[in-house]
Amino acid sequence: MTTSIKLYGSKAERFEQIKAALTEQLGYEPSNPEVVGLLMASFDEDDVTWSRRHEGGSAEPRPSRDVRRHHIH
Repeated sequence: MTTSIKLYGSKAERFEQIKAALTEQLGYEPSNPEVVGLLMASFDEDDVTWSRRHEGGSAEPRPSRDVRRHHIH
């Protein structure tokens, strides 16, 4: 199974910010699929906190754990 996504505007910028932070934490630049995998690994469906940080009131989940503990290749 394959899933493809395209991010535009502020979501693309946020992804690049997250990727840069992960690059610094990991000591190497992860691939885009690895970044998504790390974000998915940090997502806990039973413990999701929501933040209303974006204009328009859209909510976005905040990872509940440190992604460095969930290294996915």
